[in-house]
Amino acid sequence: MKMRIFEGIIGILEQLQKDQSITTTTTTKNEKLQADLNQIQKEKENVEKEMQTLHSQLKEKEGNDLPKEFLSKISELKNSEDFDQIYKFFEEISEKGNQKMMQKACDEELWKKQDDDYGRNVLHEASSKGNLRLLKSLIECGCDKEIKSRGGDIALYWASRESQLEVVQYLISVGANKETKNNYGWTPLICASFNDKLEVVQYLISVGANKEVKNNSGKTALDKSKGAVREYLLSIAKK
Repeated sequence: MKMRIFEGIIGILEQLQKDQSITTTTTTKNEKLQADLNQIQKEKENVEKEMQTLHSQLKEKEGNDLPKEFLSKISELKNSEDFDQIYKFFEEISEKGNQKMMQKACDEELWKKQDDDYGRNVLHEASSKGNLRLLKSLIECGCDKEIKSRGGDIALYWASRESQLEVVQYLISVGANKETKNNYGWTPLICASFNDKLEVVQYLISVGANKEVKNNSGKTALDKSKGAVREYLLSIAKK
C-alpha cells in the first residue's frame, strides 16, 4: 500500500519536472523570439536612417547640379516680400518645364510667400489666374492643395471665384475638398454662386457639392446666388 503511494508521489514529481522543463523551454523560446524581434526592429531603424541620409544627400547633389544664378535667386527671394516678383519667378520656371528647379524652389518653401491683399500664396495665385501648368507642377512637387489663405480660402475656392473651370476640374481630380469652408463658412460652391459663375456651379454640383450647406450667416448657395446661377439653382430645386 505504502509502495503504491510512493509510486504515485514519484509519478507526480516526475510530471512536475516535465511540466517545469516544458515551461522553461517555452520561456527560453519566447525570450529568443523577443530578442530576434528587437534585433529586427533595430535593423529596420538603421535602414530607415540610412535611407533618410541617402535622400538628403541626393537632394543636396541635385541642388548642386542647378545653376548658381538660380540658387542665388532663391536665396534673394526668400528674403523678399515682393510677391509679384516671386510669383513671376515660379511662372518662369514653369514655362521652362524644369521640374528640378521647381522642386528646389518648393523645397525651400518659397511658394508659401503671401501677397499683401488676401494672404494668398503662389498656389492660390496660380489657381486664381488659371495657370494650370504651374499649378500642376506645384502639386507634383508636394505643395499642399488644402493650405488656406488669410481668410481661410483654399486653391479650389480661388479657382471657383474666378471661374477657372479647368483648374477646378483638376483640383477635384486630385482630391481637393469641395466642402471646405473659409472663415465665414463659405464653400467654393457658395462663392461661385455669389459671383454668378454658372459653369463652375454646374460642375461642382455634378461632382456632388452640397448645395444645401449654409455659411456662418445661415445662407445657402441659392440664397447668395444671382443671375444665371440663381435661375439654374431654382430650376434644379424644383426637381
